[in-house]
Amino acid sequence: MTHRERVLRCYEHQKADRVPLAGSFRAEVIEKLKKHFGTNDWGKIAEEKLGLDFAGVGISHSKEFLARSTDTPLGRGIPHPDGSVENEWGVRQKRL
Repeated sequence: MTHRERVLRCYEHQKADRVPLAGSFRAEVIEKLKKHFGTNDWGKIAEEKLGLDFAGVGISHSKEFLARSTDTPLGRGIPHPDGSVENEWGVRQKRL
């Protein structure tokens, strides 16, 4: 069964060969996995090595956001004096 067939069957409440898998990984984990598997092709790793069925979709950062932001332990964002990081949606996160 293909990834697409598996996902569509589940959306249609039909039996599939297994539950479709999805994953969400932090940037530093993705970099470690690329190094571990010896490739920069994240799509290939996600599909072939990890068996994920869902493809990730993201946004491209605006030039303004890229100019004001940096890579942080919480992902790409604009650091603030209180230790929080603002993402491209304007949402602030802070490790406790």
